[in-house]
Amino acid sequence: MMTFDRPRPFGVSLRWRVLLPIVLSGIFVLIVGVILYTAPADRVRARFPLYILMAAMVPLVAALYVGLRISHRMRRTTDIIAQLAAGHRTARLNIAADEFGDLALALNRYAEYVQEKADTLRSQLRVSRQETTQLAASIDALPEGVIVLDLNGRVVQVNTSARKLLAPLMKGDDPTALTETVTDALGDALAPGVYALGDPMRVDVADQLVQAQVTAVMNYDSTRVGTVVLLRKVLADSDVLQLPHETSVLPLETLIWKVSNEWRQIAINHHIELQVQIKTRGLKINGDIQRLSWALGSILDNAIKYTPAGGTVMLQTREPEEGRVTIRVRDNGVGIKREELPHVFTRFYRGNPETDDGRPVSVPGSGQGLALARQIVIEHGGEIDIKSRPGAGTAVYVILPLID
Repeated sequence: MMTFDRPRPFGVSLRWRVLLPIVLSGIFVLIVGVILYTAPADRVRARFPLYILMAAMVPLVAALYVGLRISHRMRRTTDIIAQLAAGHRTARLNIAADEFGDLALALNRYAEYVQEKADTLRSQLRVSRQETTQLAASIDALPEGVIVLDLNGRVVQVNTSARKLLAPLMKGDDPTALTETVTDALGDALAPGVYALGDPMRVDVADQLVQAQVTAVMNYDSTRVGTVVLLRKVLADSDVLQLPHETSVLPLETLIWKVSNEWRQIAINHHIELQVQIKTRGLKINGDIQRLSWALGSILDNAIKYTPAGGTVMLQTREPEEGRVTIRVRDNGVGIKREELPHVFTRFYRGNPETDDGRPVSVPGSGQGLALARQIVIEHGGEIDIKSRPGAGTAVYVILPLID
């Protein structure tokens, strides 16, 4: 709330500017009356019209002077207000110190207040545009597909990676067409009340498997203002062996942290703690990071699927022995029956896991993950083994050769 407490500069009040000519006119008329009363009769009769004209003219001239002065100030005030309304933020009113001067002072102060607020808002908008541009550029540069929607489900932004994933289904580049494309391609993932926010699911988009993860966008007071959809292309089990070989010297820590970061959110969504332990740092292997990541990810996928909520999955490396290092994925899930263990690396084999109370555990899958993981490990000169006990959990051992 604005207050104008600045004292008015010294000057003659408007009321005195109006009253003074009128008072002087009254005194002049009084003087004329005295002269008429005391002058000889013949002299009065000779100059009577002149006296009457003078007595009438002086008040008229005074009234005209006062009216013109007031009218001039009102016109100046109106002009300045019109200029401010038209957007001339620097227009100011300069009037002598009286009641109109007080009005001018208040108007000028208000114009300065509005200009200051407008300048502040303009600066904030400029910063906001810069931040929005930077955020949009950052989102567009992400390797994952990102789609931003408002509360009404309209698409606000689609980054380059998401456009590539949805390219076969694109109906256009305008917001309406983008919204239709996203709704048609990811309708199940976006359906409210069907999938919890943050719970990743796999959807078929134009014959390619995509992992969609939906999360809410919240503002500073925890009010939901929109939705973000993260898209990642998922290699189907049958596609992994078609990946081009890109073997290179690979720090073991890089592989472990890459895999754990890719699967940590999925473990959290299943209410499972994913722990990582690296015994010896600085170890290196010769391998294809994409294929090895898929193999370890497939093992972690099984560990997460078959571990009840509240359980733990551990990804750890052991001390190197005889030029080789062991990577162990251990869980405290339902475990594997003894008679099923010899078949777990057989392609398309799916066992019949059960909980401690005998209830069957049903999870999606093709039965190829461990078989293909074993093939990848063997291609890298390694070995894979598995140990399990029903009700206690499972441990999978991946042994890879080290390089100096």
